[in-house]
Amino acid sequence: MTCADIRSEISRTDPLVLGEMNPDDFVKLGDSNAQPAPYKSVSLPLLDAHRRLRARNALTAAQYLRYLTAILLDRFSLDDSRVTLPDSVKGLYPRELVRIRAQLGCCDASFYDFDVDPFAKDFALLTHRFIPIGAEFVEPDATVPRRPLFATGMSSAVSAAWLMLVRSWRLQTVLLSACSPAALHDFNPEGWRDSYHRLADLLAANPRVRGVTSASWFLDPNLPAISPHLAYLRDVPEQAGAKFFFSAFDSHGESGALAKSATRRVLFEQARYLPAVYLRVWLRGDVLAWSRANQGREGEGFFQ
Repeated sequence: MTCADIRSEISRTDPLVLGEMNPDDFVKLGDSNAQPAPYKSVSLPLLDAHRRLRARNALTAAQYLRYLTAILLDRFSLDDSRVTLPDSVKGLYPRELVRIRAQLGCCDASFYDFDVDPFAKDFALLTHRFIPIGAEFVEPDATVPRRPLFATGMSSAVSAAWLMLVRSWRLQTVLLSACSPAALHDFNPEGWRDSYHRLADLLAANPRVRGVTSASWFLDPNLPAISPHLAYLRDVPEQAGAKFFFSAFDSHGESGALAKSATRRVLFEQARYLPAVYLRVWLRGDVLAWSRANQGREGEGFFQ
């Protein structure tokens, strides 16, 4: 699916819209999202233009986002990354770009919307605000959220103070990691092991980055009692020095904890399981030390 193909679709679907919003002018609005910002952020001019298109016709709005995606794919260059990318990370981009281009031909209008998280993540990748490392993606130039660090009592506050004052003189520049349905093929012990090594490579290539932070339901210390096969997701970084802080309970089951497990869904419906989201803070020195200690040990098992 080429840019010309999508433009032709727009003309057939809604010929009058071209006189009101040139697709290339819409693309120029998208260029404003190349600046550092959280992956979910959309510049106000682009968001306003998309909302006006959506109010007119949902299919037309989706086609404009498809056109923007196609243009960004054609122009994409790793030279535009705002961080230094190691070869281990660069090697993951071709499959992501192939996946995003294949999605263009699926004609799924419901996918192309800024409110759809997988599309927001693809858009962020194409504008260099999301970096693949395997089992998850990382967002550069993030900050550690302060509220969970100090919200759960004295023990939490002491750990937070230790992290901020003793281990790292500032935590303003970190990598924020997040999972995506696009990375499920690496959501296994081996995939996470390789992802941690790539994370270490990324940190080593960018000395100003102080560490990585993330928040997820699978970092809940009580999860292994229900899903013991997922225990490694917290155990490995915890054994390598990561600190964890309670963030929130997921009373509506929207955190992703119920998406892939009938067991967790049943227990949630029976009020026997309430997903809890925990924040992880893993400083660069601890990530790098883990990677050095585990280089060349792939055949010995993930938990060695």
